Amino acid sequence: MLLAIVEDPRGLLIRLADQLVRLRAASALDTATRRRLGEDTLAVFAPLAGRLGVWQLKWQLEDASLRHVEPAGFDQISKALKRPHPERERYIARIVADLRRELSVAASLPRSPADPNTSTASGARCGTRRSDSIRSTTSWRYAFWSTR
Repeated sequence: MLLAIVEDPRGLLIRLADQLVRLRAASALDTATRRRLGEDTLAVFAPLAGRLGVWQLKWQLEDASLRHVEPAGFDQISKALKRPHPERERYIARIVADLRRELSVAASLPRSPADPNTSTASGARCGTRRSDSIRSTTSWRYAFWSTR
């Protein structure tokens, strides 16, 4: 909605760059102000940068915000990225092995005899009716745009 109101998108780019500068200089502010600034950036400015297609700026805004909103998580991610490549590969391989083991356990859960597409563990529908929903969405879009 904001993009429809603004006459010149260059003003938005300037505001996004200004927000990034504020985040980078926020270390001089108190903790509550830094956290609020980071949360506002994650809620408003980073998604706006993504909508504008300025992905590099979006990533920088998210990274700088994370530093102030979740400092422990940011430090953990930073340390993980500084690890040597082979160590990261072993870590990823260990996570993939854990996921495969958990998925094989989940795949062996019994199914309900009443409906083979329903798992007794969750009761949620596991069937493949996606094509019907895609057809109905596509036909709705066609009907909407053909009337314009």
